[in-house]
Amino acid sequence: MTEPTEHPRASKMMVAFLRLYADMSQTELAQAARLSSQSRVSEIESGDDKTPSEDVLRRIAAATGVRWELVTHLRRFINGFLFATERAGVSLAGSTAHPESLAVLAYLLEDEAAARHEPPAEARLAAERFWKEVAGLPSPRRRRLIELSPRASKSWALAELLCHESERAAADDPQEALELTELALSVAGRVEGKEEWKRLLQGYAWAFVGNARRVAKDHSGAGAAFAKARELWRSGAASEAGPLQEERMPSLEAPGSFAPQGGGI
Repeated sequence: MTEPTEHPRASKMMVAFLRLYADMSQTELAQAARLSSQSRVSEIESGDDKTPSEDVLRRIAAATGVRWELVTHLRRFINGFLFATERAGVSLAGSTAHPESLAVLAYLLEDEAAARHEPPAEARLAAERFWKEVAGLPSPRRRRLIELSPRASKSWALAELLCHESERAAADDPQEALELTELALSVAGRVEGKEEWKRLLQGYAWAFVGNARRVAKDHSGAGAAFAKARELWRSGAASEAGPLQEERMPSLEAPGSFAPQGGGI
């Protein structure tokens, strides 16, 4: 049976939190949010109204003076917290030592709640969501947040995404491309699984390291990276490439190009 995407207590806890944050009574919130009466807020907070509409939640957010973007992160955090604590009695010790944002805390909680063997599409979606939250941060903070996340730090999908992001950055910002490939290597080195699979992933990442170095005019470094990519990819040949998009790998035979030229090493 498919698990619900939102815990039944998430909305009511979020509304109660917002009201207490704004130091408002139920009557005051109902008036400010243009709800029918105080009882409407009471129904939401008690759980009698199990699915308040987004319009209602947006009005409550506006009434309490909290930006909708933050409210969505708060909702995700509460939802992840409820599922995680019910599943495994998660301890949050250490997680709040680096309170970068509610969004990141939500992902840390989702790490504990996520299944270990998720379909590739879900793994890529989780990686995209995580990267969207941290991509604009300075490089050291991005690296630190990835290291803090049990899921992101071992995500093959995040390593793959970072490789592709480095390729996009290479033409305009070679240094950023290099930093992204180094981050991809760091993640790929932590991924768990069969040794052959890990070699394939690391070989994939090294190909993009070579690509970034080639664009940065470090031809000797690029050659060494491509050689490493070939060695790792071939040593992992006993394992299927699985979800990796081999056709996205940069060509190792086109020294002047930063764009992928097709699959195969």
